[in-house]
Amino acid sequence: MIKQYTDKLKPETSAKWHSDEMMFKVKQGKRWVWLWNTIDSETRFLLAQNISEDRTIEEATKLFANATEKAQKRPVWMVTDKLPAYERAFGKTIWKTKGVRREHIQVKGSKSRANMKIEALHGSIREREKILRAFNNPETAKKILDGWQIYYNYIRPHQTLNGFTPAEASGINLKLGENKWLDLIRKAK
Repeated sequence: MIKQYTDKLKPETSAKWHSDEMMFKVKQGKRWVWLWNTIDSETRFLLAQNISEDRTIEEATKLFANATEKAQKRPVWMVTDKLPAYERAFGKTIWKTKGVRREHIQVKGSKSRANMKIEALHGSIREREKILRAFNNPETAKKILDGWQIYYNYIRPHQTLNGFTPAEASGINLKLGENKWLDLIRKAK
């Protein structure tokens, strides 16, 4: 119910985004899957996330398409790692605007300072994953991570945003009270 409500809210984002993927293990079949994320550089708003079995051009394209739909625009520049799927997906979904020069910055490795904002996001997700001791399967992981995305964007204040949430930093001020979850449930009804 909350996800359906928050999916309709449109953040005001900057023209700078970061995208990356991380592996996590699922208990069912004892296999690895991928979590793809795109965040806005200035507001830290988590624009899109996707879970997949592979790291393909199609998965990267889906991630970028979801992010541009949520933000209702395309970034002027995007930072990713050197996964070839990002370059092709960028060309398909982001680059194709006439008159605006868009730049895709690919950095080597997760230790690059250029993509530290999304690496910090992945660190937060890893902390949650440790508590859960892995996800049961990709479907349960999606449900839990959908809730986590709401928490990240609308509930949790960020130190780098002077105590604001990414939603507040991106112009979405829902005036949530002390019990933010309860207030979100009420607004979602």
